Parts: sequence; structure tokens; C-alpha cells
Amino acid sequence: MKKGFYIRLAGEGISKNRKLYFPYILTCICMIMMYYIVSFLSISKELASIRGGEMLQGLLSMGVFVVAVFALIFLYYTNSFLIRKRKKELGLYNILGMGKRNLVRILLWENILTAVISLVIGIVFGILSIKLLDGATGFGVHIEMKPILMTVGLFLAIFLLIMIRMLVSVYKLRPIEMLRSENVGEKPPKANWLFAFAGAVILAGAYYLAVKIIDPT
Repeated sequence: MKKGFYIRLAGEGISKNRKLYFPYILTCICMIMMYYIVSFLSISKELASIRGGEMLQGLLSMGVFVVAVFALIFLYYTNSFLIRKRKKELGLYNILGMGKRNLVRILLWENILTAVISLVIGIVFGILSIKLLDGATGFGVHIEMKPILMTVGLFLAIFLLIMIRMLVSVYKLRPIEMLRSENVGEKPPKANWLFAFAGAVILAGAYYLAVKIIDPT
């Protein structure tokens, strides 16, 4: 096949399914922006120099972990919904003669394009948001590479996990199951007591810190 064939198919797939992909990409951009801003503020020397800055950075350091976990779970399940909606289209491609390896290449490039677009726009808007904070607070803010590298590293790992799950899902299903995927109802979510316990602990810790901290000097 011609060079760039799968990239073109991936671009067409994203454009054709823009009602599904654009909200997903927008979600990725917002998650990336949020993580970049929190990670930047958690290590900013300028923020540490203001009154109560060190205490605030301690809270933001915990926030970096919370945002990372939330981004992983939220993007994972958002992508799951997107792929379920596209299984009928992929099944049709498979029946028309396109093997699962070809489908995997298309999905791989769609994931790469989504990751690149989301990371570039998310980090740029994150930096612009920090610049707006600079104007509002009056202390100097400069671009640092560490939060950028942290953001890129985390979300590349998330996109990789999403891609692995996507490929396993495509390889496991038969074409006829893909074509009927839209007729399958949503499964009720299973209770996860581990996540529930972790959420309760984090919430209790947040309330404890909020009550305990009276003067952050």
C-alpha cells in the first residue's frame, strides 16, 4: 500500500466520526491542561515564595496524583465508549476484506494523531493559562521543562494503555459481533470497593486538612 495510506484513513476516520472524536479530544485537552497547571504550580519557586505558598504546594503535590488517576480512569472509559460506537464501522471494514492487522494500524494512527493534537493544544493552553495567572497575581512566571515532561510522560503512558486495551478488544471480537455492537446495551457498572475505600480516605484527608489549617504562614 502507498506510504501514508493508513495515516490518511485515520484522519478520515477522525473527521467522519467527529461527533464522537471531537468531544473525546476536547476531554483529553482539558485533562492535559489541568494536569500541567497543577504540576507547574506544585513545583513553582515563585508560588513557594509567597505567603502560605509552601503549604499550598504541599496540597498541590497531592493534587498532581489525584488528577493523574482521574485522567486515567476518565479517558479510559471515554475511549471505551468511543470504540464501542465504532465497532460496527470496523466490522464492516473487516467483512469487506480488511484484516484485523489493517484495522489495528488505522486505530494506532488515530490514537497517535489524537495524542499529538491533544498534547500540543493542551500544553499550549496550559502555558497560556499560567501566563494569565502571572498577570493576575503580579509575580513572575516562566516556562519550565519539568512539568511539560511530566505531562507528556503521563499522558503518553495513558494513551499507550488505551491503545493496548483497544487492540485487545478488536482482536477478541468477531466481525459479526462488531456489526451488532450498537445493539448491545450498556452493562451496569460493577461496584469496586477498593476505589470506594480510596475515595473515602482521600475525601476524609481533604476535610481534615481543610479544618486543621487555620493560618498557612
